[in-house]
Amino acid sequence: MKKIAKLLTLVFGLTMILMLSACGTSNEPCVYCEKTPTKSYKTATGDTTYICKEHRSTCFFCNKKATKHYTSGLGLEIFTCKDCYKEATK
Repeated sequence: MKKIAKLLTLVFGLTMILMLSACGTSNEPCVYCEKTPTKSYKTATGDTTYICKEHRSTCFFCNKKATKHYTSGLGLEIFTCKDCYKEATK
């Protein structure tokens, strides 16, 4: 009986992990490359934009690891490293 309870706990835990890992993803195409899955972001103008992992994890300007993001004057969400972010938001 204890083995069944442990097995059910394990199955429940794995199910929850899978469900939570899918949260926040979408099948909408990336605004930059049209790949999926994407994550949705609200821009400063209130619009929703969808961006794939590649474009939200790499700096738009120098290809370093992106750590910040902002909405550009064209309404696109731009992901940047901290150095490029400082320059872009001066």
